[in-house]
Amino acid sequence: MTGTDSTNSAEIAERKAVIKELACEAFEIEPDELAEHTLFDEDLGIDSLSAIDLLAALEKRFGVEIDQVDLSQLTSLATVYEFIAGELGWTGGGVAAGQPVSGVVSGA
Repeated sequence: MTGTDSTNSAEIAERKAVIKELACEAFEIEPDELAEHTLFDEDLGIDSLSAIDLLAALEKRFGVEIDQVDLSQLTSLATVYEFIAGELGWTGGGVAAGQPVSGVVSGA
């Protein structure tokens, strides 16, 4: 890492940990049950009410507004992180500021 990197790996790891913690609280599961690419509905059987709990927690924690249309695209920790990173202009961690998140259609 150089001094010019706008986001270092420790910051990215911390952000991902916060998102994982919020998801575990919303879904009432233990952290070891949730990996980065675990699918919320298919692998964990998470229902829409729990997904809305996560949406509310993310909105409160990060000050973003997430449409329910976008909620259906947030299927794992990886997609949630990419979405939040895109909304907040975070760089590093695989998402560049201003870049669309794969699978999320804006303005549709």
